[in-house]
Amino acid sequence: MKNHYISLSAAICFIFFQAGGSFGQAANLDTLKAENIGDTVYMPLEFYGLINVGAFSLWISYDTTVLQFIDIDSLIPEASGTLANSLIQNNVPVVGLSWLATSGGVDFPDGKFLDIRFVYLGGTSDLDFTDQCEVVDWEATPINVTYTGGSVSQSTTETVELEKPDARIWSSDRMVNIQASDLLSNAMIEITDLSGRIHFSEFFMKFNGLYQIPLELSNQVVIVRLISKEGMSIEKLLVR
Repeated sequence: MKNHYISLSAAICFIFFQAGGSFGQAANLDTLKAENIGDTVYMPLEFYGLINVGAFSLWISYDTTVLQFIDIDSLIPEASGTLANSLIQNNVPVVGLSWLATSGGVDFPDGKFLDIRFVYLGGTSDLDFTDQCEVVDWEATPINVTYTGGSVSQSTTETVELEKPDARIWSSDRMVNIQASDLLSNAMIEITDLSGRIHFSEFFMKFNGLYQIPLELSNQVVIVRLISKEGMSIEKLLVR
């Protein structure tokens, strides 16, 4: 009975592979962000589950006002002989990639096959596989491939405007007085003289009203600094 189950499993596997090879045949592009106009971007072309490949022709549409095609780069050994050029297909700019096996079907390793190099001109461009793409095995039988496109756009840095904290600092009768807004919660108070010697340093979780710091100094200039958790600093020069 055990041998019967093993034979049945082997038969199922044989039928499965004869019917279409391993599942999950795919060609993918990525989503990239360019830092600056004029940067070179490397769009990876990745293959998965492609075995016994005899040839392929891939056509990838893109926006020529956003990207300028250069060439292909970082080819794996199995990609040797791949041809690439830019042209117009059905009135749409495309990058064409073609490859032909020479002595037998080739098993492509899963992962990156090559990079497509572009100069980034600004804006956003989708990169989509057209319906003219085709991958065939060594017997010229089409391989059913799932195609996933990519895109290139400019990276953006979000600027957050921080409200400037407010504080009043003054001296009176051997005291340094500090009255600060809640924006200076989690702030460091530091008092130094002009030589840089620290006379007071303390971290406050929350300001709530008036803080009075005793300071036994006379006829000296001191610097009072309030440094918020966001790195904003308020500085006051006091004469004791």
